[in-house]
Amino acid sequence: MNIDNTHPNLTQLADQNGQMRILAIDHVNGLRKQLNMLRNNSDVTNDEILMVKSMIIRTLKESVTGILIDPFTYTHSAREMYGACGVLIKLDDGFDSSPWNSKERITKIADVDYAELKTLGIAGVKLMLYYRHDMSPATKRAQEDIVLQIAKKTAAHGLLLCLEPWWYACKDDETDTLEGKRIIAERRPAMVIEPLREFAKKEYGVGLFKLEVPVDSTFYRFTHRSSEGDATFLYGEDDARKMFVAIDDIVSVPWVIMSSGVTAREFAEYVSLATRAGSSGYICGQAIWQEGVRSFPDAKKMEAVLASTCRDNAAIINAAFTV
Repeated sequence: MNIDNTHPNLTQLADQNGQMRILAIDHVNGLRKQLNMLRNNSDVTNDEILMVKSMIIRTLKESVTGILIDPFTYTHSAREMYGACGVLIKLDDGFDSSPWNSKERITKIADVDYAELKTLGIAGVKLMLYYRHDMSPATKRAQEDIVLQIAKKTAAHGLLLCLEPWWYACKDDETDTLEGKRIIAERRPAMVIEPLREFAKKEYGVGLFKLEVPVDSTFYRFTHRSSEGDATFLYGEDDARKMFVAIDDIVSVPWVIMSSGVTAREFAEYVSLATRAGSSGYICGQAIWQEGVRSFPDAKKMEAVLASTCRDNAAIINAAFTV
């Protein structure tokens, strides 16, 4: 999608062609848990997490046009570290005290100073919103109200609102068997696409959507795999293309896709399909930098892997824009 006549701050996150290549390093609890395990289940410090994230950004910033980061890391890092990249600040901070497997989740919001973000030149905020079609009407309304409230604050301070509607499994979903996972995979396209019919409405003030890929990668036939005739596959290239077109038909603002646990090569296939359907690019984290983090706590090895393998990952994905 052409970003002309859209939110002006999008130009901070895009190249001259309006394409967005945004590096996600806003991971908090998940990254801490991984680093703890890599150091033989010994707790890492905030300074060590900051070191890891800073190394990722410094090494990979030339490969991307924007950085998605958490408030703590941004507050405690040097501004010049981000180079020419525009910055999005993570706004979501987990969910309320509901049981982890409940479908009734209310997104918690980090305490940020919107006026200060504007002064610092931040492009906008990213809000991951827990949202299921089968939530109770009261929970659904509460979640929608959160977006409306954030939209007022971002509009008042000239900031971009990037919304990430997030479907999640709960106790009612069968995720322990292949058949259960297959049923969820069959539902996934609607889970990703249908919430957009609500949040594409102008009153929500969304300037950019960060979206899951509508197909479940476990049941998707990637073109580089030699698995013709495998009955486990539900979707192929044509199916994914139609779903991306459906997204583009619903939303009137730019949208990007996220990697959600696939490899760089697999994500590149999705990026190629999505951009041809109208997507403006990606927000991607682990598909780019995961191999580097696996070398923790060996900082020298981690930096070397980030500068080689992880830069190659970014190049593979970025090349998909021209395919």
